Amino acid sequence: MPLLPRVRTMINRVRVLPKALAHAEAGAVRQKIVGALRWRVRRLKVKTFKLKLRLTDKITGAKAGNITFWRANPAYDWSAVDARIQLLNETYPNAIAHFTEVSVATARNSEVLINLARSELTKETMRACLMNETLDEQSSVRQRMMRSQMTCAGFVIAATLLLPDKLSAEFAQKATEFCPAFSAHFRRMMDSGGTVISKRPKHDARRFMPHSKFRADRKHRLILAQSLKDVPTLSLLFSGAENVTVFILDDLYGRAEFSDKMEHAGSARVTVEHSRSRITRFSPDYHRVHEDTRVVAQTLTAALEQAGGAELTIRDPQGTELALADNLFFPCLQFAALEHLVNSDEFDHIVVAFGGQKTAKPGANKQFARLLSGIKKLATDPRVEMVCLSPDSQTLETLDVVLKILTSPPAPAPVVINPAKKQELAPAVAGLSGRNSTLAKGFASWPDTQHPRMMLATTQVAAYNRSSAAYSDSISAIANLRIAFLGGNLLSFTESLDAENGSEMVTAMPQRIHASLNPLHKWLVEFLGEQLKNIAPDYVSHVISGRVSDIARNGILAYLAHANLCHVWFARLEEANQLPEAVVLTPFRSPRVTAFAAVARHYNVPSVAIEPHGLNAAYCRYCKVTADYYGVVSRFFVQAAVDGFGMSADRCPVIGSPRLKGPEKYDMAAKTFAARAHLIDEFESDLVQDVPLISYFTQPTDWNQISEVWRIVLEATADLNCQLVLKTHPEETASRVAAYLSIAEELGVLDRVRMVETDAVSLIEASDLVLSGYSATVVEAALYRRPVFCVTNGDIEYPLNQHEIVGGKLLRSTPDLRNEIEAFLKDASPYHRAAETFLENEPQLTQGFEEHLSTLLKNIMSMPREESLRPSKERPQSLFIDGPHTAYKV
Repeated sequence: MPLLPRVRTMINRVRVLPKALAHAEAGAVRQKIVGALRWRVRRLKVKTFKLKLRLTDKITGAKAGNITFWRANPAYDWSAVDARIQLLNETYPNAIAHFTEVSVATARNSEVLINLARSELTKETMRACLMNETLDEQSSVRQRMMRSQMTCAGFVIAATLLLPDKLSAEFAQKATEFCPAFSAHFRRMMDSGGTVISKRPKHDARRFMPHSKFRADRKHRLILAQSLKDVPTLSLLFSGAENVTVFILDDLYGRAEFSDKMEHAGSARVTVEHSRSRITRFSPDYHRVHEDTRVVAQTLTAALEQAGGAELTIRDPQGTELALADNLFFPCLQFAALEHLVNSDEFDHIVVAFGGQKTAKPGANKQFARLLSGIKKLATDPRVEMVCLSPDSQTLETLDVVLKILTSPPAPAPVVINPAKKQELAPAVAGLSGRNSTLAKGFASWPDTQHPRMMLATTQVAAYNRSSAAYSDSISAIANLRIAFLGGNLLSFTESLDAENGSEMVTAMPQRIHASLNPLHKWLVEFLGEQLKNIAPDYVSHVISGRVSDIARNGILAYLAHANLCHVWFARLEEANQLPEAVVLTPFRSPRVTAFAAVARHYNVPSVAIEPHGLNAAYCRYCKVTADYYGVVSRFFVQAAVDGFGMSADRCPVIGSPRLKGPEKYDMAAKTFAARAHLIDEFESDLVQDVPLISYFTQPTDWNQISEVWRIVLEATADLNCQLVLKTHPEETASRVAAYLSIAEELGVLDRVRMVETDAVSLIEASDLVLSGYSATVVEAALYRRPVFCVTNGDIEYPLNQHEIVGGKLLRSTPDLRNEIEAFLKDASPYHRAAETFLENEPQLTQGFEEHLSTLLKNIMSMPREESLRPSKERPQSLFIDGPHTAYKV
């Protein structure tokens, strides 16, 4: 970035920072600032430590460096030992065996001993050391085991993992003879190494370890964890398995990366899954979870209004329902995905990995165990084994409780509240009103200009930020604009705005729950506790019971506080005669944005929802539109809004989108040559100019479906005079990318497949033909006059027929696709004419959205107010999309 824009961005950040800190949740601030600083400090320490080790090795040699390493600190933790092993693996791999021998003779840390027994780099040397260990009176191993029961447990676990049963039993027996009576901490430490929860412990020091599935090779191991931060040594559990599937609850998109830790894992093939890879967005189970959480949210909201009156929900039960359902959905989806995984017979070993107190949040292990305990038959499944990585004394003290939770079927206890301690609702609501009145007084005034007042209500969503910024630029050209920022990362959002005055237009609505709202939070916790007995199905009740406080705070209170503040703010604007002439809302799917539609309606302010993406109601978690107008991308989506979002066609103007704009004049031959030259030069690719280039854009959908489509693409292009480029979706994991290439290798065509790490537009412009399924790339490619073929597998349908939007083709088999590609290669002109026709019919996609949006807003402001407002009878009574929802195998 040039110097001047960089300085402007920095100045803008400084301006916005106080607002960002004031309105953001405390946890988000800690994560963004404190967490980032800690990560940098840790990385610097590791780099410095490795540098010292390198210098020592150069001066004294690797083996002398190994001795010096342990002489400096026999109590080194695993992070230091791991750094040493990694360095030796890079520089002196033959010295790893010597390092392991010195470690066995010196190390005191139990985690180090266990991890040396698990790592593929050290386990064989560790096994040999333990085979030769006599544990006689002169043995250094014996002396350390006598001094520390934690060290003793580490050696017994390592011996049980690596030695035959008879030898490990003898090792444990010797330890029993010379060690003091084993403490509860010793037993818990042993259990942390591996507890098959359906088994009973052996009657010796090894306890559950002889049952451990880590003692033999496994075909397919499933590893479950709450957060990768809790279990940084997770890759050590990969060893001994042919295939490993990792499912981490907090990793919503399966982005966990283990490539830099695979030296410990051997040849294991690792797949990272997440909730929506196991239960895809259009599957029956996804719809089931959506419907279940919708019904529960509506039931609880009705009970909330009955208990607290309509004033508590600001007479906006629809928004309260949507916000609560949103909060419930992903935890319930995670539970459903866990059930799928645990109940699948594809795994012969299921590992539940907990973290130590130094890595996991307080209570994280209990919460994770409580969630898992709701899975039927978990406690009796012989495949399930619990391990605790990086355990410390505090973690071990709670390990018995965690195990008890994990193996006990959930039985929610009836909530009994002492009437003397029960929170009264009236003072709690008064605290909410008082807090919001104080906040609204602090909002900046709205000075008069020659332009009419207009408000843009939005949230920070990565896929919408640039569109929201473009809307603000367009609106500010015709109106006195204020941006109501309703949630997310304010710094990230304002970086997309005009650096000169963007931050001055923003009023940031707080996300942090103030201490003055604690009484209302307490009342809501009591309310949910009393309602648990009425909640069905059982799995939703189970999920809620484990996170009552969070749901009360983030699922209900956060929305009530936000909606109430919006009302208080608009009331003040009305008193000051400063109500906006119109409110523009984007993205409308956010509950915080839908709240603004209800507030605008209350004060008779026209509202316009704008959607920069092409959406229809096939995805069950979108919502109906209660705004007065709904601006859409193209003519195709007018009917989609009528069919699924509760709109009428006369209130769905076509305005285009900031993210979908193609050039008005376009020299295809010149642009293709330039784009391809850029890819060849920038990425040192072996693509060539004079051979037709076909690109295939993938999606993070059901693997069974998309892998078959990929086979069709590979088979249809076999032996044709063309280049094939695979472009994977950013949400697809490294293991998924490897799976695409594995199919190409299986079909013997890997040498024909190219991958270029570039953006979508650059690859589109370098392509002669674009292939996809139902990706938004289809429309994007058409903007650049590229012919597009949509490909599916047989009779599999897509939730959005992108080929109908652009007037393209949907091809269902290898012969059909091959015939169409051959026709294209023979004469591309009919396909180019079809792309041109699409753009002629949708002029907003080349002219831009600005004039269309401006015209819409000017027309609304010129209308009589009663005409601009949507008739009440036409507004949806619920924000939820009508079911039943069609399932798609994608």
